[in-house]
Amino acid sequence: MGSLAHTGDDAKPWIAAGAGLLVAGGAVTLIVARRRKYMEPEPDDNGKNI
Repeated sequence: MGSLAHTGDDAKPWIAAGAGLLVAGGAVTLIVARRRKYMEPEPDDNGKNI
């Protein structure tokens, strides 16, 4: 008797984990970028940073 072809079904957890890591990394990148934007000092009237 022959066996069925290997379908790659065992890769699903690895693909899901990789996708989850990419989503988490993107979320962290957005949070850091937004925090940096608000942490930058604003220039005063004479163009110098406070």
